[in-house]
Amino acid sequence: ACEFGALAARASERARAHAALFGLNLGIAFQLVDDALDYTSSAATSGKPLGGDLREGKYTLPLLLYLEQLPDNERTLLHAELADPHVPATRQEAIIADIVRCNCAQQTRKAAHHYLELAKEALAVLPSCSEKTLLAAMIDFVLNREI
Repeated sequence: ACEFGALAARASERARAHAALFGLNLGIAFQLVDDALDYTSSAATSGKPLGGDLREGKYTLPLLLYLEQLPDNERTLLHAELADPHVPATRQEAIIADIVRCNCAQQTRKAAHHYLELAKEALAVLPSCSEKTLLAAMIDFVLNREI
């Protein structure tokens, strides 16, 4: 989408490539922050239950980081549990609490920060204009969002 905007503005090939890199890295960062918020944002704030991705069987980065920390036998057991669509809610809540306790959501935000830095680097190449200022504000929004 960002590359299309540069194309519509008849930007140079270099500017289009950097616009595409900006969009890609901003999008990845946005998704990573969303994944982290799934474990840290309350239902009252986000409108979604805590750990909704886990409850839906989605393997997002916080869960993957948590699994990576587990000994092999525990990881195998947890994979089996997560494959069962009837995992009790109390067990799901315990897994969510463990993911939070192990700082996996914070590690995910760190990964998002890395992608935001890549987005900033791509944006720096583009010529100064009001649109560039708006795109830079999007980086700050993604970094600081809590919902």
